[in-house]
Parts: sequence; structure tokens; C-alpha cells
Amino acid sequence: MRREVTMRKGLQYLDRAVECRKIAHQVRDAQHRQQLDDMAREWEALASEYAAELEQAAKRAQKPTGGAFGYWHGGEFHRARPFLYLVKG
Repeated sequence: MRREVTMRKGLQYLDRAVECRKIAHQVRDAQHRQQLDDMAREWEALASEYAAELEQAAKRAQKPTGGAFGYWHGGEFHRARPFLYLVKG
């Protein structure tokens, strides 16, 4: 559910960009048209940044955590090597 809500937020940014462009096509004043076009580009940039953040969060969520099965080093996950303790009796 959380992912669905966050994706909806990014889509709302794109909807606002589309709305700005629609209004810009109806406006006669060139300066206002340019301002609306600039606003649309900003909304699109926000949507793009938000999508990149979601992608990074998804990648982080898929990474193994390490613990008893491995460790992180140099940005990479290394599987722990099995070892045996030999006890002399």
C-alpha cells in the first residue's frame, strides 16, 4: 500500500505538469505562457527526481542485510565463508 501511495504522488506531479501545459496553450500572453511552461518543466523535474528516489529505495529494500550470512564492504555484499571450529579433546 505504501508504494502505491508514493507512486500516486509522482503521478500527481505529472498531472500538474500536463495541466500547466493545457493552460499555457489557452493563454494569449507570451510571458504567461512561458511561465506556465516553466512551471510544467519544474513539475516534470520533481516527478523525475521522485521516481529516482523511489527506485533507490526499492534497491535498498532488496539488498541483503548481512549479519550471520555476509557483510558489506566497498559497496558490495560478500557472503560469509563457512568455517569450522576444531576442538581438541
